[in-house]
Formats: sequence, structure tokens, C-alpha cells
Amino acid sequence: MAVRATDGTRSGGRGSATWLALTAGLLLTGLALMAVSPGTALAQTAPVYTQAALSGNYYGATSTTRNGGGAYEDVAMNTAPGQLVCASAWVRTQYPATGASGSFVVWLIGGGAGEGGRATYSGLGNLGNWSELQTCTEATVDHSAVRIQFYPSSGSPTVDMDDVDVHSSLAVDGGFEAGGGWAKYPGTNTNFSDYGPSSGALARSGSHFGATNTNSPGGGIYQDVAMKTSPGQVVCGSAWVRTEGAATGASGSFVLWLTGGTSDQGKAAYSGLGNGSDWTELHTCVEATRSHTGLRIQFYPSSGSPTVEIDDVDVHASLAPNGGFEYGSGPWGTYPNTNSSYDAYATNQVTGPSPPIVTTPVPTPVPVPRGRHALKVKLYLSWTWRDAITRLDRAKAGSLPGRARLAMQCRGRGCPRHSKMSATGARHVRRLLGRLRGRRYRAGDVLRVAVTAPGYGPERAQVTFRYGRVPLAKLVPR
Repeated sequence: MAVRATDGTRSGGRGSATWLALTAGLLLTGLALMAVSPGTALAQTAPVYTQAALSGNYYGATSTTRNGGGAYEDVAMNTAPGQLVCASAWVRTQYPATGASGSFVVWLIGGGAGEGGRATYSGLGNLGNWSELQTCTEATVDHSAVRIQFYPSSGSPTVDMDDVDVHSSLAVDGGFEAGGGWAKYPGTNTNFSDYGPSSGALARSGSHFGATNTNSPGGGIYQDVAMKTSPGQVVCGSAWVRTEGAATGASGSFVLWLTGGTSDQGKAAYSGLGNGSDWTELHTCVEATRSHTGLRIQFYPSSGSPTVEIDDVDVHASLAPNGGFEYGSGPWGTYPNTNSSYDAYATNQVTGPSPPIVTTPVPTPVPVPRGRHALKVKLYLSWTWRDAITRLDRAKAGSLPGRARLAMQCRGRGCPRHSKMSATGARHVRRLLGRLRGRRYRAGDVLRVAVTAPGYGPERAQVTFRYGRVPLAKLVPR
């Protein structure tokens, strides 16, 4: 059986669609078969790969044969109750192996008992297939140091590490562990709770998370932080959100305000949130266009929306002046002795010819076996692309068994941050596919898709994103 994707043109920017027939009983043993007589030698030239760092020229690598082994470093840092420390790192498996597993942990040590946040990893790719890890931990007692530690699984292939970033958040009680810092907006019918282990639901990190809903427009929760900002200074924030309990579809916005005088704001809207382990990360920035004396961090759930749960609120000031280009054109400038241009532009409407991106889906059907236990599912993916960037315009599935499960995971440097998703049940699968619309991928990324259902064999496929061409889709061995 062949899996093909048809591209309607040779020029870049042509849109296409790909049909993946996920069918039970199919086993691919390779992309090519060759009959070779005994003793016949095949002359081959081994390919040469560059095992480059994610950035710069060097990267770290660690492995262990003992549980608890790995690499670490300690940094002197005083933290008080309610202070949130967040960390990120990029990891991959050292070539030629794949599948490295383990965890990345940031510990608060010295003083009281150690407190930590953990991000686990497994099934890592190699070469350019870096994966980002993120975790946070909040102090509930005083500490005097931070320990940053990689714990590769005992006997796992070597893991490569690069671009480890650790910083303290400006948000007080951003992990909701200390039970303070947040308040309901005055004069609104708003509910707010700080949930711990007794809730029966898992936090994204630590053991606590916040939850809020409102019946009042403009209701929600907030906190004010004393912070002086001057024109051109940028403040950025992130938070992880989901819908409470068995409900789905929470909506609203996450906003950063620079206060004291006329306010400036940055907003990240959310909608259609999942639940359980299906956390969604929000990002926004705000740039001061005048002097301010305070920072307000605020969540506005939509009036009547299902309860939104919140964790790991991380806010920090950028070191790049005028990084949002809101305060004129300076201090940016063109590099000396180069034929370059630069200016800062306000939001505006433009007219003219359409961009060279065509969205004419061309489905590629794959024959579906009629086997007795065949899992006859068609997954329709419609793409547009330009140069190295490919966008998913539409995703839908054919008929599904009632208990079918769809899992999707992207690996590669250009993958969306929330790159691992799954859903069980036909209705939830279709809802997940709807949330994928507009996601962007970069050439070299690989999207892996798996469909399972009780009584059927699991089926897997992968989509490889290419430069200026339709993504390449193929079924992979079970």
C-alpha cells in the first residue's frame, strides 16, 4: 500500500490536503524492498549529519546507569513564600540513538525542606528534533538557593541539553501554593478558589492551582504589583489554563496592565479549553508608552463561561528596550555600513494583490482494507505553506468508533508550544481537531498521529513538514 500526497503545482505556496487512512492490520517494513542474493554486497555511502547546538556552538549531554544520576548546578538565590521560579530547557537524544527519557527539575533548597517542579520527557528525537521542557515551583518557606537538575532515566540513551533558562516571576503566588496574592475584582459576582490535593485534580506543577468564574462582565481575579516602568520597557507574561472538571470550552482573557497614570495593556484571549491534563499556555506582552508605577495581572473569564483553572503564572520584565516597537522607532537602528532600512509602523490596513498562498485542498485518498478488524478511519488535513512555514487550515475525521482515541504529538524546533494532545470518544476527537486550526509548523518538524479503539489494532501515521512543499504523509509500523 502506498501513501501519497499530491501537490498541484511546482511553485512554492500551493495548498494541498492529505488523506491518512489509519487501518488495522497494516504493517510497513520499509519504504523500499530489495531482493539480494546471498553474498551480494551493496555499495553505500554513509550520510553525514551535523549534530548542532540549538543555539551557539556547544550543548550539554548526560546519561547515567543509576537512579537519581545526571547533571546539576546550584545557584545562590533567596526566595520567600509565594515566590515562583520557572525554568525551561531544550532536549534531544544524542545521535544515532532515539528515545531518551528522564526529567528536568528545578529545586528550591537551603532553609526549609526542598520544593521542586518537574517536567518529564520520553521518546526524544535526535539531530534537529529538539523538544522544549517547562516547569515552575513556588516557595512555601524561605530558601537560599536554586538547584537545576537533569535526571536521565537509568540506562536511557544520552540526552543532549541546551538553552536552560531559569528566572523568578513577578507574580506573587503565581503557582497558588501559598494561598495569597490574588483577589476577586471588586463589585463583581465572581467566584475564586485555591484548590489543593483534596480536590482530586492534579495541578500543572506543585499541588495547588486557582479556579475562577463570573456572571459579571469584567469580573475575575487580579493582583497588583508595585513596579516602576518607563517608556519603551516591555513586560511579558504567561499562564497555563484549562476548564474545570468534566466540562470543556472555558473562555476569557489573560491581561497585563501597566497602571499609575494612563494604562497600557497586553491581552491573550482563550476559548474552547480542554480539561484534565489538557492545559493550554497563554502568552502576552505589554510595552510602556509612558511612565507607570504598578503592574496589574488579571484574568477575565467570560461571563457565564465554565470555570477556568489557572496555574504557573509567570511574569517578567524584558531587557530589550522598545521590544514591542510601541515607543517610536528608537533605540533600534540600521546596522552601520549596510544597505538596510528600518522604521516602526502602526497597525494599518493594506490593499493590493493576494499573498502567494493558495488554499485549494487536494485530497489524497488511501485505500482502506476491508479486513474484519479494520479500523476504518480517515483523517483529513488541509494545509497551506510558504517557504519553511506550513499552516494547518482544517482537520476533520471520518466515522469513528465511539471509544476511539486520537493522539497527536509534534517533534521539532518549530512545533507549537502545546504540541502533545489527545482525546477519547468521537465527540471529543472532533473537538480536538477543531482546536488545531491555524497551528503553524516549520520545515523539519514531524507530526505523529495514532488512532486506537478497543477491539482494533493501533494505527499510526506521521506527517513530515518540508520547505515549500506539501507535507509528506505516510503510515508507520505498529
